[in-house]
Amino acid sequence: MKLLVPKQFGKLGRRLYMAFIFSSLLTLLIGVVIFFMWGKLATQINASVGGSLPMLTTSYNMERYSTNLQMLLKEREQTQRKSVSEQQQQEIHQLLDNLREFPIEQKPQRDFYTQLVDELSELINQQDVLLDKRRELENRLAQLLGQLAWMHDAVGEDIKPLLNEIEWHVGQMINEKNVQENSLQLLLESTLLQELFTTENELISLVEEIAHQRYSRDIDVAFHYISVKIDEIIALNQKLKSYPSTIAHRQILQEIIAITRYDGDIYQTLIDDVDNEKKLKALTPELNEKLSQFDSAVRSNVFATSEALNKLNDNTRKLMATGKIVIVVIIIASLLLSIIVMKILIDRRLIARLNKLSDDLAHVAKGNLTEPVLIEGQDEIGLLSRRLRRFWRQMKEVEASNALNLINNTDASLITCHHDGRIETVNPSAAMLLGTGKEQSNKPLWLLFSGEASSMLKAQFGLTSQLYRLGQSECIIRMVKAGEPHFLQFNIREYPHKDEHKYIVTITDITRQELSRLELQRLVALKTQDLQDKNQQLNEEMLRREQAQKHLIQTQEELVQAAKMAVVGQAMTSLAHELNQPLSAINTYLYSAKLTMQMGKYDQLPDSIERIEKLCARMNRIITALRNFSRKSSSEISFVSAPLKELVDSAMVLVESRSKREQCIIKNNIPDELTICADPTQIEQVLVNLFVNAMDAIAGLGESQITIDLLSVDPKRKLVAIADSGKGFNSEVLPKLFTPFTTTKDVGLGLGLSICRSIMQRFGYEIYLASTLQGGAMVVLEFTDDTITHA
Repeated sequence: MKLLVPKQFGKLGRRLYMAFIFSSLLTLLIGVVIFFMWGKLATQINASVGGSLPMLTTSYNMERYSTNLQMLLKEREQTQRKSVSEQQQQEIHQLLDNLREFPIEQKPQRDFYTQLVDELSELINQQDVLLDKRRELENRLAQLLGQLAWMHDAVGEDIKPLLNEIEWHVGQMINEKNVQENSLQLLLESTLLQELFTTENELISLVEEIAHQRYSRDIDVAFHYISVKIDEIIALNQKLKSYPSTIAHRQILQEIIAITRYDGDIYQTLIDDVDNEKKLKALTPELNEKLSQFDSAVRSNVFATSEALNKLNDNTRKLMATGKIVIVVIIIASLLLSIIVMKILIDRRLIARLNKLSDDLAHVAKGNLTEPVLIEGQDEIGLLSRRLRRFWRQMKEVEASNALNLINNTDASLITCHHDGRIETVNPSAAMLLGTGKEQSNKPLWLLFSGEASSMLKAQFGLTSQLYRLGQSECIIRMVKAGEPHFLQFNIREYPHKDEHKYIVTITDITRQELSRLELQRLVALKTQDLQDKNQQLNEEMLRREQAQKHLIQTQEELVQAAKMAVVGQAMTSLAHELNQPLSAINTYLYSAKLTMQMGKYDQLPDSIERIEKLCARMNRIITALRNFSRKSSSEISFVSAPLKELVDSAMVLVESRSKREQCIIKNNIPDELTICADPTQIEQVLVNLFVNAMDAIAGLGESQITIDLLSVDPKRKLVAIADSGKGFNSEVLPKLFTPFTTTKDVGLGLGLSICRSIMQRFGYEIYLASTLQGGAMVVLEFTDDTITHA
């Protein structure tokens, strides 16, 4: 081993070198053992990662996808909305594609899974077709029943006033004791109308009952019974042909008969729906059987893969246990060697002697004149000790010379003083700067100056000065030299010298810096005055801009009011018709009440008055909504908490007559607890403009529908969508729709959407354009969290 140690090393170095060689050999041995163990572990891990884990992961993923597939299939059978069903259908087909793409190495097993997935896909496609058809038939049935209910209400609204009028005429003739043929005809007409109304009610109730119980009843038998009711209505219609006042009722009844007859639309829809439901029920057992087969195959594969992985883990644990024992033995041997080296070689022969040598170096560095202790030994530390004694002797020789040479040869202006301020030495640089000679020794420093400079320097050496308390101070004095001002900075510090405390004064000429500072102060004053002037101009400009802003807001409000008046003007004809109907009914009820009072039948008056009150409330609601909408908004922004659902209902009242005339359905799906902070009238203006635009877009397209939904439940904001069933926005004009005077209609100024955006942004809200999944237009209103509350 000695051949491995370099010859230039000393005795201590050779010992340390040998110790590190033994330590390195033990480390190498540990590395060889670890390398061998990791090689074995790598083989085991490659077998696990390359074989068992991918197979186990594949099996678990297949099981998870199978579970998700079964869950989606169950959810899809209960889904009513078409958009949700289409999304679920896409997710199901995505799961099937994922199941087809799983990497299965064994070909028979892969072919078996592929065949199962293909069969499942075919059955699911069949179920998709049947579910889509069921949804289409249910929507069609709902439309037919809605149309039937509307015609039923129309018959009731028309027959009741006519019955009241006939009853009054009959009563008048009876009171006048003038029962003639006309009165008998009126009685007969009243009886026929009452019987017709009762039979029509029974028919409608029977059709609705059959529609709700279509899966549990025989449709043909039920419609045979409906045919009997239809025959009764036809017979009554024939009898009423001689009464001209019933022509409108008979026309509506003919439409009801056409829809509800044996071969009508409702019958055919119910037959198709029942047949489609039978096919769905027949397909379900076969689909469940395929899903069970697939699930069983996946579970078997997971169990087999887990068993193989557990066996591999057992082998790995045995290898790790053996390696741990070997490593622990080597580590213990390495620790014993390290302890021996540390205690004998490092602690005794190295650390203790180095500490003693370090103490000697510390004494020498502090200027201690005591001679260093000689450390015995022929090794490197003994050599250092001998050299330290030689260095100490040389240092004492150098210390004998005075530090004055250093002070005199420096370019800095330095003066050394005694503790009471008397000058000890002045170097040439200081003498040149102050214009004095070297004969100033023992003279107080402050006597070199006069006036205020002398007093300031004298104060620096006082008993209460900062120099006396902290051992350092500085000051700047001004002096005149050759008629020019000069500035000198004095930095005074205390230093010990031969058991005595003295001061060293560093003098720096800062004339150029001080003059620059004074010039900078002058320039700062000029710039400050200039900034004040600019600030005054800026304030005047801001005042002019505020006035222009107020004028802009006033002009915008006039445009908003003009748009509101345009909407009111468009709605006046429809509102006049809407108000004329209750007014006509009120006139009839008042006339009946007057005759009832003349006849002395006061017990019938409350019923007429109650109906008049309901009609009056209806007219008041329409007029109030119109008055609030047409009121001019204030120029100041006011925030009032208002339920958004009520604002939507008020806006719907203004367009209700047009929507009825055009058979447009408006659905308000906003929750009752949603409130916003804004001006209710201006938000209502936005909603009315959007409703009018939507009805213009879907006019003449057949099925017309406008929905108002709450899209987002994010606590920071709420998104409200207004969507129609039209053809959506034109892509060519879409980027310019919020620009004023941009329109795609034959009438109008093109200010509606621009005004809507201005109103929304005034309250910190925003408006966006979008489209529905069916291609219709959608406008999204964003209400931010700082002004919206949701109970």
